[in-house]
This record gives sequence, C-alpha cells and structure tokens, in this order.
Amino acid sequence: MSKLDLIKTDYGPCNINCVFCRLHKSPPPSRSSKQEILSQIRACKDAGVEHIRITSGEPTLDPNFLDYIRFAKELKITTVLVETNGIKLAEDEFIEKIAKLGQVTFLINTPSHKKEIYEKITQTPGSFENHKKSLENLAKHNFKFIANIALINLNYKFEDVKGLIEFLKETGLEVNHITLRPLRVNLKGSGEDIYLAEYAALGREIGKIIKYCKNQNILVQGMPAFSIPLCACQGFEKFFAEDPKDKWEQMNQFFFKLNICKKCKIEKYCPGVLKFYNKKFRPTPYTEIPETLKV
Repeated sequence: MSKLDLIKTDYGPCNINCVFCRLHKSPPPSRSSKQEILSQIRACKDAGVEHIRITSGEPTLDPNFLDYIRFAKELKITTVLVETNGIKLAEDEFIEKIAKLGQVTFLINTPSHKKEIYEKITQTPGSFENHKKSLENLAKHNFKFIANIALINLNYKFEDVKGLIEFLKETGLEVNHITLRPLRVNLKGSGEDIYLAEYAALGREIGKIIKYCKNQNILVQGMPAFSIPLCACQGFEKFFAEDPKDKWEQMNQFFFKLNICKKCKIEKYCPGVLKFYNKKFRPTPYTEIPETLKV
C-alpha cells in the first residue's frame, strides 16, 4: 500500500464543541505557519508519499486551507484527505472553491442523524442544519466521503448507526466507507467518562454494525481504540488492535491491566481497561478470556 502522511494544521478553536473532543479542554497548540505546512506537503511528495491527510484542530477554518489543497494538487499528490466536522462545507461559495481545485476526500465527523442527539454531542445549537447542508453540498459536487463515527453512549447502538447510514444516503451521498472510533481518552479528569458505553454492550453493537455494513458492501475501519479492550471485540479484534511500539508507556496514566490479561495471546496489542471506566462500571466485567484468545 502506498504511504500516507499526516499534515497537522493545529488550527483552533473549532466551530463546534463536541463532548468527546479535547480541543476546547487543552491549551491551544503552537500553530504552524503557512510556509511550514507547505514545506511539510513538499517533504511528503519528495519522500514518495502519495496520500496525505490534513487534520488537527478544524483545518477548514485555517485561512490558508485552500492554498494547502491547491499546492498538494499542483504536486500531483494522489489523494488529499481532509478530516473535518464539515460545518464550513455548508457554505456554497467555500465548497465551490474547493471543487475547482479537484477531487478531495472528506472524512466527516458524523455522530448522529438525529438533531437532538447531534446537537447534544456538538453542544452547538443550530449545528445540525449546517451539518446536513454540508453533506448535501458534498453530494452535489461529487466529493469522496468517509463517515467518521465516534461511538459514545448516546449513539453506539446498531439502530443508531443503521439510521445514520440511511440518513447519509438520503442526502445523496454514496456511503461505501465508514470508520468506527470508540470514545478516545485524551485528558485526565476531563469529564469524558460520563459518555463511555459499557464495554460488553459496545462490543456486541459493533459486531452487529460490522455485519450489517458487510452485507451493504460498506468498508468498515476501526480506529485504534485506546478505549475498548480487545476481549470485548470477539470476532473483530483486528479492527481495533493497535501496534504497541512506544504508545502504551505514554497511555499508562489512563489504563491498567488485569491479571487475567496475561493469559491473552494478543495482550500486547491491547491497552487494557480505562481506569475511570473501572470506577464507573465497577466491578470490571472481564473475568475470563475468550477461548479464541487464550495463550
């Protein structure tokens, strides 16, 4: 597979305030200059990278956003993927300017098809209508689209995701690719624990979602979880297994492992159990390792 690299604009604040996002809860990062980001894109091209992903903060609010897309296109980078909440794409003039630059793939945060749930998650009244308009604009201009679904206790059930997929299709979009991202922990004591779904229930629902999407010819990718132990993902562990490398050490402040974890043959690919999960759902439900995972 061709290489992919991240281009982080670190542009904030955001135009919504999602309950699971750290952007409004942490100090603003040092922002890269326009020239620094253009240099990153050039370095990707020189290194043979064919796919770039523009992310971090809300990149569409960066006043130089169109210049980044234009430059990547001039360099003939094969795929330009933008990770965004999509709200800015509701503006007709803005999305028309992007369309003139060529094909872009948008990874859109799409937490719910229900207005009340969407705006409870985004904590931004009126944002749902802009969200819907942005999806319609993507369809109108034939942009490639990936639904990025952050799973929390407000939207993780199979019927929630099935309804969301049907809603996306009604906007005119071709839905052939989604990502599932269980609540990711970023800040200690940030209050995110109230949005956690119980592991076993979350695992069951993800299994149903994956089966449904397979029948609908929809590609499903699981974002590395840092939030759901792999023993809750029976039959689809590969969707959430994470290459350990040096990541566990920096995540130890949020996770712990049970004695039973030592009996699991994929233990090194799993961060364990969230500390504040164990406080919320005590006692921890995992007392046995599935037979398929035993050493």
